[in-house]
Amino acid sequence: MKKPVLVTSIPPKIKRVGPNGEMLGLEYMQSCVDSWINSGFTPISVNSRREFATTPKHIKGVEYVFVDRDANAFVGKPLVYIQDMLRIGANRSEGFFVLTNADILLKSSKDVFESLSRVCSGQFIAERRFDIPSTDCISGVKFSDGYDFFAFNSEDILSYSDEGFVFGVPWWDHYLPLKMALAGLEKIDIEKPFVYHLRHSERWDPDLWRMFGSVFMRIISKELEQTESGGHFKSENYKSQFNEIMTADKTKLNYFMSLSNRYYILKNYLHDKKLSKMARLNMRFIEQNK
Repeated sequence: MKKPVLVTSIPPKIKRVGPNGEMLGLEYMQSCVDSWINSGFTPISVNSRREFATTPKHIKGVEYVFVDRDANAFVGKPLVYIQDMLRIGANRSEGFFVLTNADILLKSSKDVFESLSRVCSGQFIAERRFDIPSTDCISGVKFSDGYDFFAFNSEDILSYSDEGFVFGVPWWDHYLPLKMALAGLEKIDIEKPFVYHLRHSERWDPDLWRMFGSVFMRIISKELEQTESGGHFKSENYKSQFNEIMTADKTKLNYFMSLSNRYYILKNYLHDKKLSKMARLNMRFIEQNK
């Protein structure tokens, strides 16, 4: 039987520090890949052609698929688009496939794999990671702000499209499960923890978070407008709360925004506050969509 595909995008370099201060780097990345293979998957790394001059050999057990387009002009790095990764995963799969961040360590078992393989059309899996201090640890802190591991039925992804969410840049891990949930797909949970991540200092870019947060709100607003009234209750409930955040205290906001033209830090504060509310709404809605 053909092994299911696991899609990710492995960077040329990765830096991780062990519990005793030792530099792990490629050793950790190889551990992640080995854990995917041992869990029953065939790993595929989707990368921009400009990221590697030749097919890399620093990580064993991975098939590299190169794409021509990337988001370098927008984010300053040749990162690939989520849509391209999903298209490749769906076209290479028979049934379900997985999309995960590159630095995820799977500690899976036969029953977990069987649960994943039973994902059928109309269902999806979105799992939050557990941050751990060392690779041999199985007890950690569950990440609260987004998702790192997804499983889909390829039939539900073949028609997927978006407007430019990028792997490795904030908000794609909100938009993807939210789009599935708003379309009426059922989120299936795996009760047993199996998605782990070696804890490290965060290096996210606040400017990219703001920029793609604005993209997120624009796209979701457009998609909600196109949704026919009388849709399923959960979708209408999200739409109501989304509009409430977008229009809350509009008079007061307009006043502060006029001030913000003179005080840039105030403008960031107001925008960040709205985005934080939106992120919390997304997580509540996705987690309740079961």
